[in-house]
Amino acid sequence: LSTHDAATLYPAGPPYIATARDMYRMVYHWCRFLPKIFDLLPVFMAEMYGYCMAAAHLKLPHQLARGFMISNVALSGGEGWNFITLENGPRVCQDDFASSNARDVPQVLHFCQRYSIDEYFISKYKVPTDFLSCDFPLIKLPPPTIAATTQTSHYGDHSLHTWREGDIHKYRHAFMVCQIFQSLNAAATFWKDHHCTGKTANYDKSWNHFQTKEWLEKEGRVPPKTA
Repeated sequence: LSTHDAATLYPAGPPYIATARDMYRMVYHWCRFLPKIFDLLPVFMAEMYGYCMAAAHLKLPHQLARGFMISNVALSGGEGWNFITLENGPRVCQDDFASSNARDVPQVLHFCQRYSIDEYFISKYKVPTDFLSCDFPLIKLPPPTIAATTQTSHYGDHSLHTWREGDIHKYRHAFMVCQIFQSLNAAATFWKDHHCTGKTANYDKSWNHFQTKEWLEKEGRVPPKTA
């Protein structure tokens, strides 16, 4: 296997399109290779390296497409971020943005990083464990103009980043925050509608990471009292 082929035909990530027969064969060897790979390289990406190794072992090269998914706001060439520009970036949180750019918006939003715009922050490691419950509120949404009006991003590690004028990454962060918040709220609303019969479901859009009891205690502040 040449270095060129290894770099261009096998480093594939989801979503996948494959026949059931080929996928079964790859999954079989994927499961065989993964423990050994993890012994040598104990990182969370080991499972993806296992997939690539299985495909190469079976000589099943992939046709890679780079526009189906977005995840890492820092990448440009490897993900489908071209639909956000400096011209339309200020509108990324408006309700009609995704629908009006439907031809160009990727099919998959991979919630794998941390994202922040102004005081709205989300990370897959910081989603409350009781988010899907009758009592837990929905997430407070940013205003639709936030991408145009703010120049900062507050993160869960206490850091505050100030964006330079014309930095496309600010708009990418804003888009991810707004889309993920809306999607999580939609999922939680569906769950409450079907599991809170006879109970009082909390549909109040009020949860914000920086207003949780745990965060305020870390900051040395007292959580606001509820009525």
